[in-house]
Amino acid sequence: MACALFKILLGNQPANTSQLNSFETITVQQEMDMRWVAQLEIPLYTDAQGRWTGESEAWLQPMQRLRIEVNQQGKGFTPLIDGTIVSLHHDLHMEPGQSTLRLEVHDDGYLLHRDESVKLFRGITDDQIAAQIFEFNNQVIKSTEIQRTDPPQNLSDTTTVLRGTPMGLLQQLANRQREAWHAFIL
Repeated sequence: MACALFKILLGNQPANTSQLNSFETITVQQEMDMRWVAQLEIPLYTDAQGRWTGESEAWLQPMQRLRIEVNQQGKGFTPLIDGTIVSLHHDLHMEPGQSTLRLEVHDDGYLLHRDESVKLFRGITDDQIAAQIFEFNNQVIKSTEIQRTDPPQNLSDTTTVLRGTPMGLLQQLANRQREAWHAFIL
């Protein structure tokens, strides 16, 4: 029977044995043209004084980095998701063994979906617009791969208006290409 190994990095540090043992369920959802999402479930318990334990750990807080990698059949580790903890969902019960904390992690596309604005891009091609978006967000996105696009007949008469988030515009630019391109963050 084939066995898969996984590892979790919290921030830039590998999770220790205690941290790894705290996760009960890990689910990663990956779909084309959709934000990649991971949900990690941790059982919660009370101590002898009736206080909840474990949920206030620094590595469990929103906006912390979390990366999950898998190694199937010894072929090396492949990242499943590398992103930010965006929310914590506490499900607390009085009955023992029923309380959980669910972390939700989104890929870095989330960071380009946070701020809405209106911007005009005059007289430039779609790939130049994408390059400007990534350049403006260079603290979030470290490297890019942008395919060149064909300019319209009269580029000087072309204006693209961004209404919404940078990631939303990147997806709109990709959708309007003849080849039905995709915009995503790995």
